[in-house]
Amino acid sequence: MTNEKYDNFSWVDPLNDTSNINLKYAQKAFAVLSCKKSVELSAKSPQPVFDTGTHRRVKRGSRVFKSGGTSGVSSQVFHDEASIRNAIAGLQQRIGFEPISSLCCLPLTHVGGWMQIERAKYTNGSVLFANYKQLSKLDFSSCLHNRWISLVPTQLHFLLQTKQGRINLRSAKGVFTGGSKITDKDRDELRTNEIPVFPCYGMSETAGMITLLDSSDFLNGINGVGECLPSAQIKLDGKQVTVKTKNLCYRRNSTFLTASHWFKTNDEALYIKGAGYQITGRTDRTINTGGEKVIPQEIEEVILSHPDVIQCLVVGQSDDYWVEKIVCYIVLRNDSLHTIKDFTRKRLLQHQVPKEWHKVYELPLSDMGKVIRAD
Repeated sequence: MTNEKYDNFSWVDPLNDTSNINLKYAQKAFAVLSCKKSVELSAKSPQPVFDTGTHRRVKRGSRVFKSGGTSGVSSQVFHDEASIRNAIAGLQQRIGFEPISSLCCLPLTHVGGWMQIERAKYTNGSVLFANYKQLSKLDFSSCLHNRWISLVPTQLHFLLQTKQGRINLRSAKGVFTGGSKITDKDRDELRTNEIPVFPCYGMSETAGMITLLDSSDFLNGINGVGECLPSAQIKLDGKQVTVKTKNLCYRRNSTFLTASHWFKTNDEALYIKGAGYQITGRTDRTINTGGEKVIPQEIEEVILSHPDVIQCLVVGQSDDYWVEKIVCYIVLRNDSLHTIKDFTRKRLLQHQVPKEWHKVYELPLSDMGKVIRAD
């Protein structure tokens, strides 16, 4: 027997190609849910989850995601109807109670992509699927006028390089941007072009964003990811972020959680009055080199500020002398690696300067557009 609420595809924008791979994926996922089962949003195809074996005590209608793939260690995250609805309600309290329609460029296997469907479904909005690279060539400005778009900073950086990309971004109702820090260079470009960016912070465990910085504040020069949404709280243990929210997953791997649970993350942050939270790094990325603790994101930001740098990744690698040596993988527009090294030495403390540099043609990216680290 089917469940009517899962059979209603009114959220599907009629402009979608019926053969679109993401649309077909969503239809398969809802077909599983319609049978009063839970669904694992796995990479190849949505799979039913049964209350047996390792999946014992799975709530009916759960959406199961994999989280943490960029660090090489993934976890299973279980959300039910309540956490999904609470995430949407918290966002609406901040941005308004109008229908939430999206141009979806993120994979549906991740919370950032899937929640665009859930928001549209529960608020009478619609979803149009696209590949973010299309926005660099094709004019989407008319259909973006009343739509939100969610991008990670690497995708945002790509689109900022083209005139059509900038036009499309400027046309959107708003651009939710999370996953990592926006570089200073890209922040300047976004402000110059008056692109309505809403920096945010969230994770798979919270069904998406739990903080949000309004685009007007961003365009007026405020950096960071803003204040908590009404459905969430953050406390800092030193710099380490711990969250409590009504939209916390009810289970992570074999650990069961509740909305009253304080969930400790691997993220580090500062709180600045009048600006909100600034995510400064991750505890699992800190490099211990020669007795000094180094934050790789700080090094990456300096390197990325050079106009010849397209991408870079800074990691720590085991070393008999340094304990961990700082290694940089870098993608350049030309062969000026010597210039980049000199540029970096002048702007970093001596213990922050990479000991090893590798020029590469590209960095490995996940399907979310984040750099995959093989620490």
